[in-house]
Parts: sequence; structure tokens; C-alpha cells
Amino acid sequence: MTPSKSVFVVDASAAVKIVFDEPGHAEYVAWRETHKDDLLLAPVLFFSETGRAIEKHVGDRRNIPTYHADVLADIQLEAPDRTTWDLSIPLTFYDAQYVQLARRTGATLVTADERMAREARAAGLDVLEIKPAQSP
Repeated sequence: MTPSKSVFVVDASAAVKIVFDEPGHAEYVAWRETHKDDLLLAPVLFFSETGRAIEKHVGDRRNIPTYHADVLADIQLEAPDRTTWDLSIPLTFYDAQYVQLARRTGATLVTADERMAREARAAGLDVLEIKPAQSP
């Protein structure tokens, strides 16, 4: 019998850490390696959000496709279900799409955004918050 895959919704704030050496980079890279066979999802806006984050980091727009390929690798983009918006969660419209996708699919939300993590937990979701390791 084949073991079932875990399902995760990956937020842009976590995903861009795969290409930039910034706080949380090592933790996200290790997590991604551990979960390379699992199902990784993101709402379609992930493509634009990660592209913009890369643009802010590198400045030269011609380099975006090179970095973007690494960020997008193995992440399946999903269209939002327009019938299940929960506007009671106090997040931006963009961030709420990640929370809604995690809720709809029963996935764990992976984020480096403290506020999104806090609100998703308050809404009853499982959350993996990508944080830099604490020094002893």
C-alpha cells in the first residue's frame, strides 16, 4: 500500500525563502526537502505575489524567471472557490485566499507571515510557521 500524501498550502511569504538567503531560508529549504513528495498547493495569485517579491529582491526584472522557476517548482496552483469566502477572518483579500484554500482542502497552511499564522490558527486551521531557528 502506498502511503498517502500530506497536503499543504504554501504562502508566498514562505515560498520565496527558497531562493533568498534571509531569515527562515534554511528552515524552509529543509521543510521543502522533507515534503518533496507531498501535495503542495497555492491559490493562483501565488504566481503574481511571488513574482513581485522576487522583483523587489533582485531589482532587475530580467532575472525574475530564473528565480521564479525555483519558487514555483512542485507547487500546484488552484483557482479559488468563489462560493466559500469567509470574510470574518481579519486578513487581506489576498491572504484570505490562502486560508480559504487550506480550509477547503483540509491542508496545513505553511507561512512566514506571523499575522496570517495567528489568524489561521484562530480559525481552527493547522499552521506551520516558518521561522528562523532560535540561537541557544
